[in-house]
Amino acid sequence: LLTLDLSRWTDISVVDDKRVTDLLRELPAARVTQALSLSDGLALARRAGAGNLVMGDFVKIGRSTRLVANVFDVKRGTRLRSITQLAPDQDSLLTAFVPLARAVLGVPPPPDTKLGALGTTRVDAYQAYLLGIGALNRLEFITAQSHLLRAVQLDSLFALAHYKLSVAYDWGNAEDAGTDSLRRFHAAAALQLGARLPLRERTLIAYRLAHARAEYERACQIVQPLAAKDSSDVEALYSLGECSFHGDLVEPSLADATIGRFRTSWNTAFASFRRVLQLDPAFHIAYSHFNATSERYGNRYGCVVHPVQGFCNDWIAVLRPSGDTLIEVPVLVEKNPAARDAQRELAIQELSKPAMWRLAKQDMQAWIDVAPNEARPHFQLARVLSDLGETERADEQLRRLNPAQDPNIRLVLFQSRTDVAIKLGRAAEGRAWFDSIVAGAPDRPGNTWRRGSWVAVFGEFTRFRAWIAQNQNRSAEEVAYISRLPRVMLGVGDDAMVSAERAYFEAKAAPECGPRCREERIVPSLAYGLRIPRTTWPALTDSSRDERLLPAKALAAHDTAALRRAAVRLDAAARRRVAAGEPDLQGWGIIAGESYLVLGDTVRALALARFWVDTAMRAIPLFSSVGDEWPGAPVLWPHAMLLRAELSGALGFNEESRKWYTRVIDLWKGADPELQPVVERLRKSRAAL
Repeated sequence: LLTLDLSRWTDISVVDDKRVTDLLRELPAARVTQALSLSDGLALARRAGAGNLVMGDFVKIGRSTRLVANVFDVKRGTRLRSITQLAPDQDSLLTAFVPLARAVLGVPPPPDTKLGALGTTRVDAYQAYLLGIGALNRLEFITAQSHLLRAVQLDSLFALAHYKLSVAYDWGNAEDAGTDSLRRFHAAAALQLGARLPLRERTLIAYRLAHARAEYERACQIVQPLAAKDSSDVEALYSLGECSFHGDLVEPSLADATIGRFRTSWNTAFASFRRVLQLDPAFHIAYSHFNATSERYGNRYGCVVHPVQGFCNDWIAVLRPSGDTLIEVPVLVEKNPAARDAQRELAIQELSKPAMWRLAKQDMQAWIDVAPNEARPHFQLARVLSDLGETERADEQLRRLNPAQDPNIRLVLFQSRTDVAIKLGRAAEGRAWFDSIVAGAPDRPGNTWRRGSWVAVFGEFTRFRAWIAQNQNRSAEEVAYISRLPRVMLGVGDDAMVSAERAYFEAKAAPECGPRCREERIVPSLAYGLRIPRTTWPALTDSSRDERLLPAKALAAHDTAALRRAAVRLDAAARRRVAAGEPDLQGWGIIAGESYLVLGDTVRALALARFWVDTAMRAIPLFSSVGDEWPGAPVLWPHAMLLRAELSGALGFNEESRKWYTRVIDLWKGADPELQPVVERLRKSRAAL
């Protein structure tokens, strides 16, 4: 409170309370529990570069409170003045700091000083505000929203509470459709009600309103002078980093309109965040941005003008680390796909994604070192470890978390637990976590399809087929075809798929759907069902560039040499992509393995199945998708496991075969009735070992 009122003077700099708190943490533990000595206070003031130090006490006497402030000259260590201020009762406590600040400085007040410059005169509102700030700093956003809403309800004119509530809505989960408008509403309210606040707070509120409106470049213009004025102002520095990170407007080059530059730089963002964490290692929100490059799969997106609807992703920069900086050159993909492909190739050659993930891993570990008992850092480290394929270590971090500890990450934690449990062969545990997802957020239009894709890994297709049936715009041939895809992608075949594929391929298509479109709509059955018995193949052409079709085209032409070339090509491409941090979402490795199997090369097929299960699969998120109308990539997981079980058994690796048969059988314990004959066959194969 004293900091806030002192900040109303524009010709002095005040070391804010957050920085002071951080300095206090650096004291030896033995002295932190004692009353702060003058010598400690002076040492910390010198460390902060302050000229004057205020230390004091407060004493409760009945209903009143006596505040005592002693002002010291830091250089000489001498006392300049001592002030006592009495607050007669609790309701007058907040307003007591305005005259106290004036007396600390020993100067007349600024012309616009008014009582209640804090924005509220209600102690209960301020207490709720402080609780909200504490929760916000710990990234407990739902709790923060609850406390800050309470503060606003107690005093609707409390500008700082509106300001921080806008921040909480910005970070909190977005299940409420009105969250976006709420953050703008409270930011606007803070600006309207905060005219009496100090200049610093007014600047931060103006920044917040621009940010809430997604005017990130303007937000940076507002806050940059504040950060430049005081290089130890944690909140100003963080705000500069935040707007620089979220800014997505692109300025095309005058020389080449398909190549541009972002108006804000992620290098500025990360430099600001690192400075924040130097000043205050416990400023948790800053850490959350450091693993964003892994969550965004190493790309930065932008546009020249924000679209009214849809995403701002006309321009894409494939990020590449170079020393301490990121290379981020946006390319207009529609006009210059070759430049984007060149960036991708460079990123693969330089192993850019794994390099960024390792940096994120270090940052997340640093966060845990600061806050070992908090949920978010362990969860974020687990996500980065999953990207790196370090599944066991990710599991260690996730097991430290209680789902009730942080409601904001509850559902995504369930997703991560499901993902890791399946990858580590704990099928029953994985299914239990998946059921927790559905219990926490029941099926509804829009998520039924995705859940149908995910639950298909357990051999259940009901949700997926229910989603297919809901769409009235599909033809009967399309519905029949897509409904059979889960079995094919699981690797168990489907006797009826060939006729469904032929009917869909030959069905009347929209005028804009030419030969390429007709071929690509049956890619999954052609690519993942190479061993389905066929008497004829569809009349395939060279119009499609989808490499997953290469083995099918070779088989259709009865060209075994072309089939081997396709297998070798997909095998090498899958291994190269996975090494570069590109998840094999489309299962190139599985298609190559099936191709080797058709050729009778079981040794190479087993080697590829082992690679895909042990390495490629670990880097694929369970909650991902292959195509807009297909089951998700994880449906290929049992396919690879089954290949490994069958091939290792055929080559005499009985223990390995038994292990992977068991994993598939456990995974399909509750499979649909149509899959139970397959499960029984697998049990017999395992017993025969």
